Amino acid sequence: RASLTAFFNGVGLPVAPDPQGNYIMVDTAPLGINAASFSEKIFEAGHVLIRGDFSPRHVRVSIGTADENARVMDAVRRVVRRKG
Repeated sequence: RASLTAFFNGVGLPVAPDPQGNYIMVDTAPLGINAASFSEKIFEAGHVLIRGDFSPRHVRVSIGTADENARVMDAVRRVVRRKG
């Protein structure tokens, strides 16, 4: 959880403070896209599924294994590089 939180905060996508569950909530608004669009772009970039149907601007990213988390981070890097 800590490494994903640090990663998302580091690429400019704030994480809701003090996550306690097996997931984090990430704010997609800084990219200028809504949560559903972000989820679609992540799937296109890395065939990774994340939940984008909780709110208009927050996605739910489940904590996985080190390899799964690395796939998420790689897909997010690609999307962030394209600025959404």
